Amino acid sequence: MSPSRKSFLRAVTGKDTAHAGAATLAAEIFAAWQGADYIRTHDVAAIHDALTVLDALTRHAGWGGDAAAQEPTDMRLPPCST
Repeated sequence: MSPSRKSFLRAVTGKDTAHAGAATLAAEIFAAWQGADYIRTHDVAAIHDALTVLDALTRHAGWGGDAAAQEPTDMRLPPCST
């Protein structure tokens, strides 16, 4: 998956390439959430931090752990490696 700075993000947001970072990050997070095995990115630190925070939030909300794996609302994310 490689949504980074793609034209569809610019079309949706009306931003130019230099200002498409937030839209790119949102698309990358969505891809990870949907189970993408690989995400090609230009900003490794941003996606790493975003996935780390999202993982902590979902675990705090009770969507993590073994019990949640049986629930349809399971939103656990794969670990992010750099």
